Amino acid sequence: MAECIDTIGQSEYLGPAERLGSTLGRAIDKSLAALAGMASTIVYGLLAWQRRAEERAVLAGLSERQLKDIGLSRGDIAAESGKPFWVR
Repeated sequence: MAECIDTIGQSEYLGPAERLGSTLGRAIDKSLAALAGMASTIVYGLLAWQRRAEERAVLAGLSERQLKDIGLSRGDIAAESGKPFWVR
């Protein structure tokens, strides 16, 4: 019974494929980790694009008084709003 208890906590630090104990399993785990990193980069990029588009829409909806308060003109807003969402 003690042997079973000793091995219970060991697998929590290993990935699912690495638990198989093979070199291929470790390679699969590393590949999955890399894919997860790329996926998070893509998601963060898409969220930044969405935020940029929303901020430009808010700027376009500001009144002349609000624009004057923040030191921008309608021309500044037109130039910023005319940019595609992927351009900073």
